[in-house]
Amino acid sequence: MTPLRLNIPYFDCSFLVLKSPYFNLIITGFVVYGVVAWCSAGYHHPDEHFQLLELANYKMGGTPAVDLPWEFEARIRPGLQPGLAYLVISGLRAAGVENPFVQAFVLRLLSGWLMWLVFVGWARQLGRSF
Repeated sequence: MTPLRLNIPYFDCSFLVLKSPYFNLIITGFVVYGVVAWCSAGYHHPDEHFQLLELANYKMGGTPAVDLPWEFEARIRPGLQPGLAYLVISGLRAAGVENPFVQAFVLRLLSGWLMWLVFVGWARQLGRSF
């Protein structure tokens, strides 16, 4: 049987090989991140909402600038995460997904899977045979 290989340009997916002794562990981690994203509800701290979702909602025209925290006017927060959230939520809305809870789930799922990918790549760089 030939190993499963994914060919994604500019990204090495050679760690996804079915013959790897850690394949089940890799897939389990992927599934666990998905289950945790599904079971999570709300946010742990108000900053999670006001520093990400509220700024993305502002970019979409849903929140007036006067309702944003003082960090917005002071311009002390980075814009990468709110920008990515804006892109994801805009894409979901274009696909007809208007439920904010589903949108938050998709954001949690994508960030969890991205973290999973970072962990797998990090373990691979440490010399483990993934």
